[in-house]
Amino acid sequence: MISLMAAVVLLQQETAEETFKRFEQTLVQAKSLRLRYRLDLAVGNQSVTGTGIVLLKDGNKARITLTGAKGNPWAVSDGTKVTVDARQAIMDGATFDTPKELNIRVATKMVRWGMLDLPDFPRRIKVYDVDPKEKLKVSDFKFGDKDGDLQTLTYVVQEGNGQADLKLWVDPKSLALKKRTLSVAKMNATATETYEEFTLNGEIPDEMFKP
Repeated sequence: MISLMAAVVLLQQETAEETFKRFEQTLVQAKSLRLRYRLDLAVGNQSVTGTGIVLLKDGNKARITLTGAKGNPWAVSDGTKVTVDARQAIMDGATFDTPKELNIRVATKMVRWGMLDLPDFPRRIKVYDVDPKEKLKVSDFKFGDKDGDLQTLTYVVQEGNGQADLKLWVDPKSLALKKRTLSVAKMNATATETYEEFTLNGEIPDEMFKP
C-alpha cells in the first residue's frame, strides 16, 4: 500500500516526459506483459476494427496477433525461433531465428507507437534490424485534462519525414495503460486502441508461445 501511494505521489510530481520515460522503462524491464486490445482504424472514409493480444515473457518469448484487420497478421517466438503468418512468410519464409533484444524492441515500439503493424515488427527487425529507440523520435510531452480517474498524456512521434500525434490514458494508481489515440494528419488517418487487459509481471505458461 505504501509503495502504491509513493508511486501515485511520484506521478503527480513528474513532468509528462518523465512519466512517459518511466512508463516505457517499466514495460521494457518487465518480466512479462499480457495485453488484450481493440483497434479501430480509419483512413479517409474507410474504417476497420480488429482485436488482438500481446504476450511478452523473459527469454524473448512473444506472441503478437491482430484479428479482423490488415490480413490477420501474427508472430510467435518461443525464444529461439520466430514463426509468422502465411502473408509474411511469402517474402522470406515462415520461420527464422529470434532476433536479439526482440522483446525490448517490441515493448519500445508498442509504448511509442502502439499496435499498428506490431505483428509484422519481429520480421522487420530480422530483415532491417529496426531499433525503435532510434527510428521513433518522441517529443512535445504534455499532460492533458483528467478523464475521470485517468491521467492523459500527449506527445509527438517523428519517423523520418512522417509525424503522428498521440494521446495516452493511464490509470495513475496501477499505471496501467487504458487507451491510446494516434492521428496522422497527412494521411487523414486515425487509430484508437482500447486496452481490455494490461498486466505486468504475471504468470504466462510457455505453451502460449508455441506457433
